[in-house]
Amino acid sequence: MRVHLITLIILSIFSCQVVKTVNAEIGSVKTQETTATSKTSATPSSEISSYILFWPLTAGKTEGDSLYFLKMAKEQITGWFIFGNMKKADYALYLGSKRVLEAEKLLKAGKNDLALKTLEKAMSRFSSSYKNVKKESAKKQISKDEIRRDRLIHIKTLIDFLKTTSSEETRPVLESVKDSADAILRDYLP
Repeated sequence: MRVHLITLIILSIFSCQVVKTVNAEIGSVKTQETTATSKTSATPSSEISSYILFWPLTAGKTEGDSLYFLKMAKEQITGWFIFGNMKKADYALYLGSKRVLEAEKLLKAGKNDLALKTLEKAMSRFSSSYKNVKKESAKKQISKDEIRRDRLIHIKTLIDFLKTTSSEETRPVLESVKDSADAILRDYLP
């Protein structure tokens, strides 16, 4: 009887701590999204930080790294288990955002050729997201809460910053990536 009582107490304490932690993290993310959104509109381009804009997303492994193929395989396998047009659209948006962050890292490292290849992948992901949102819109079941609008806005902000610091050959590709992300905002998430 005592063992059951102690186990019950420990489980209830643990579950309360988990709920508090999850609620704190959700509140923290919402606060950071609000802060990042307000900072992007008032922050000069010299102070743009992809870490602030996209936290907790980071570039991680990039094109040219030895284990990059594993990252791509993991993302593809994960995509197989996502169902619904809006969830697929949001996942494609997530992957496109990751590619832009990878391109930023590559551009900072002076690997423009790999950055251009990565930006092409980002554009492909944003196009995929657009197609899935379009399919859902045709069904008249579009749910704006299922896709991260703030991420699209932050993509535009980061790309504008990258255009100011990148070479002439990368600027048109950056603009094309921005246009493909902006198309979702313009056509479906005004």
